[in-house]
Amino acid sequence: RINKIIDLKNIKSVFEIGGGFGSNIHTLLQNFKNIKKIIYLDVSPNIFIASEYLRNFYKDAVIDYLDHKDKDITFSDNDKLEIFCIAPWQLPKVKSKIDYFHNANSFQEMTPNMIKNYSNYIKSLLSLKSAISLGCYISENTKIVNTEEILNLFELDFEKIKFAEYFYNYQV
Repeated sequence: RINKIIDLKNIKSVFEIGGGFGSNIHTLLQNFKNIKKIIYLDVSPNIFIASEYLRNFYKDAVIDYLDHKDKDITFSDNDKLEIFCIAPWQLPKVKSKIDYFHNANSFQEMTPNMIKNYSNYIKSLLSLKSAISLGCYISENTKIVNTEEILNLFELDFEKIKFAEYFYNYQV
């Protein structure tokens, strides 16, 4: 569904926050050989589980958060696969621009201040041609941040395309 809106065949770098055990990254890499640079951010213990899951398939291309904990996170200028698995406190160390950012549901489970903080970092990594997809679920729980509130916190002029009740695609 995402590829019908965002041409994933023309992106080289991906940033995902909250991808669980790494299955979305794995799916992208298996289906789009042009994607070579990944930043995957998650909380513990998910970051460890995802690092090990992805390492099973991509071996030395996985750069563990412990290996990079005190260094800037910058993609090499080549076509070699790099998968940086980082913890939230490493986000200020990310220095590379990204073509595509994805989040499915985890923003809804954060406070507005947390989402705003992430959005500021994400915006600094985007170019004019970058794309964003946000997955959101419908809930009657009033404590969960709704989709429109998330979009407002990003403060970007999105072209909004809704292609399922629970999933939105936004392109900068």
